Amino acid sequence: MRFVFYTDAQLSGQTPRHRTDDYQGALVAKLEEVYGAAVAEKADFVVCGGDLFNSHRIFSYELLSPVMDVLCDCGLDTYAAVGQHDILGYNPTTYKSSTLAFVVQRCRSLNVIWDPVRVGDVQLVASHVWEDLRDAANHELDGGAWKVLVAHHLLTNKQTVFESVNTGEFAGWMREGGAGYDMVLSGDLHDGYDVHEVDGMWFCNPGSLARQAISDAGRMPRYAVVEVEPGEIPVVDLRDVKCARPGNEVFGETAAEVMRESADFDPTAFVREVEDFEVESADVHELVQKVGRAKGIRPEILAYIASKSEKTQ
Repeated sequence: MRFVFYTDAQLSGQTPRHRTDDYQGALVAKLEEVYGAAVAEKADFVVCGGDLFNSHRIFSYELLSPVMDVLCDCGLDTYAAVGQHDILGYNPTTYKSSTLAFVVQRCRSLNVIWDPVRVGDVQLVASHVWEDLRDAANHELDGGAWKVLVAHHLLTNKQTVFESVNTGEFAGWMREGGAGYDMVLSGDLHDGYDVHEVDGMWFCNPGSLARQAISDAGRMPRYAVVEVEPGEIPVVDLRDVKCARPGNEVFGETAAEVMRESADFDPTAFVREVEDFEVESADVHELVQKVGRAKGIRPEILAYIASKSEKTQ
């Protein structure tokens, strides 16, 4: 089986303050390239790791119309996890009123993975943003399939900060719970990480398809072409998005200066971890939410913070 995986497209009707190009046009072009590659590679399906949209409600016809053309007319099914930007305040009950739900209802080829689904020789299981990642061990897995978890959670193979989980730690949780996933496709961490294996479990996050903040200027958007066969090692090809322009061409001069300075600067381990975490300076509300959830702040307070974030976007 062959499939294409991308994550955090962050489709938005608003242009981030540091972008100087046609941001909406760039978003659509990248999505067109990813799905064009899936068709060219004769992929069996496409997987989205969450945050297809950048906010709970988007009212830009100029964006939604071409996006729906790509998703609905490519001839391939897309299976998606739900990220925090797809809903409001990490509250799953807000999904029904979301732009994501609107598109799913009108595009039969776009599917949210609510329950484990078998697609050929692949079983797809989702861990949505509001779910406890440990609960991924509770799903009934199909022993005859290549078992893939699509998780919109901050997984990383580096030293962890905030709410992120080390992939080695996660593999241990699944081993203790008896869940034999073959592969984990994760989103949320915008920088992504190198494809790697832990105890027979493969991890892949090509990074966010969108670049919204100055901290994104030094990387190129990527997606993954994955080929799997039960009992065999997966073949994962991480590809740069060809239509994406270098960061210093799409961000303002401030971003270009940051890139030049970073070439001669060796940051401390803590600063590097913060950069890897990719918390955009323009979205401090989300950072507060992540820390708040870790500290047990009541859901209604987090929903209020999210409502303020919606108004500032």
